[in-house]
Amino acid sequence: MAKGSNKTGLLNFLAREWSQNAVYVEKIKERTLFITHGDNCTKLSASDGTITACTVLELCSNQEEADTRMLLHANHASQNGHQHIAIRSSDTDVEVLACYYQTVIAADITLISGTKSRSRILSIRQVCEKLGREICEVLPSLHAITGCDSVSAFATKGKKKALDIVQLNPALRQIVSSLGERLPPNEEDLKKMERFVCALYNDPRCNGVNELRYKLFCKSKNLQSHQLPQTKGALTYRLKRANYQAFLWKHALETQTDQAPDSHGWQMKEGQLEIYWTNQAPAPDAVMELVCCGRKGLCQTRRCSCVGNGLPCTEACTCQDNCVNCVSKEDSEEDDDSDDNTDVDDNDDDTEDKNDS
Repeated sequence: MAKGSNKTGLLNFLAREWSQNAVYVEKIKERTLFITHGDNCTKLSASDGTITACTVLELCSNQEEADTRMLLHANHASQNGHQHIAIRSSDTDVEVLACYYQTVIAADITLISGTKSRSRILSIRQVCEKLGREICEVLPSLHAITGCDSVSAFATKGKKKALDIVQLNPALRQIVSSLGERLPPNEEDLKKMERFVCALYNDPRCNGVNELRYKLFCKSKNLQSHQLPQTKGALTYRLKRANYQAFLWKHALETQTDQAPDSHGWQMKEGQLEIYWTNQAPAPDAVMELVCCGRKGLCQTRRCSCVGNGLPCTEACTCQDNCVNCVSKEDSEEDDDSDDNTDVDDNDDDTEDKNDS
């Protein structure tokens, strides 16, 4: 069931089977059941021993995420007279979106999470009253940039710290809130977001991550690479991914979206969507040539610093003879032989020159 096409196929089967078989009348009873399958939504109701099925056009959507479609259905239910809506989900994304849209949806939203024996019931309206409207409006953008299902998190920088920053700094709160307002973000938007990233690394007065990387490295040369902020090149594409995700969340109540993820921090390669990390080298060539690993295994994964930087292991590395990433001795001997042959030819040419003279 981890494959999306299998989930869609199962729901298509259920919608078709339940709408055609009267045996499910006893299960539906007086309920009205909405089944979302693919881009369609089928409404099922039972009466007089038969099941009536019809397509609900206002709920037919090309949204790919179930998180956003939950809010689309909640808004539809509210518009049709329901005053209390319960959403069963343990996903943080759903809780964030519920807080964001509670001011738009008239009905009271209750979130039910956990298991059947240990459930947790959360009143979204009470959460919104405690956080305040301004914080609720910034939550989708803040959640996207600090790490979600589609955007990686900043190492060692948790969401609580990010929330504290936007609560205490109205200027940075306004900057973060603008994330996801338009596609693609312009250069000014990206430049402003760098200020928030610098604030995450305890330097709100610094305006650029490259400058901040240099300052942090000078303060403590023992810092590991993951403890430094990303380079400007890598951060730019990361912010584009966060902006795209926030854009989808902020348009969850719209049934149709025509924005593809490629060119927004992702790229299509051989028919597959993959992350576009950066358009710059991770370090100057002189530094890259000095990379050596300290592993003692086969060096097959990116845990090996040489593999992670796309370099072969050398004699300076501590890995063993069975390393699969090192240059073979035969290759190195062939290189040595070719160098020796070149030297001999040069000497012969010199001798011939002397004899001619």
